[in-house]
Amino acid sequence: GAWVHAYLHRKEGDLGNAAYWYRRADQRVASDSLDAEWERIVTALLRPCPASAGLPSET
Repeated sequence: GAWVHAYLHRKEGDLGNAAYWYRRADQRVASDSLDAEWERIVTALLRPCPASAGLPSET
């Protein structure tokens, strides 16, 4: 959640507040395009949790 929060502040141009939220998310302040950062966020959020690897799938 904190990384998305940082991204949204960056998108709004509020870089000071974004920097705070990047620290909370344990992420470097992004310097690439917003689109590239969003792709990284989505990829990270959609990656399966290691804890769920042994759970049966829902049917």
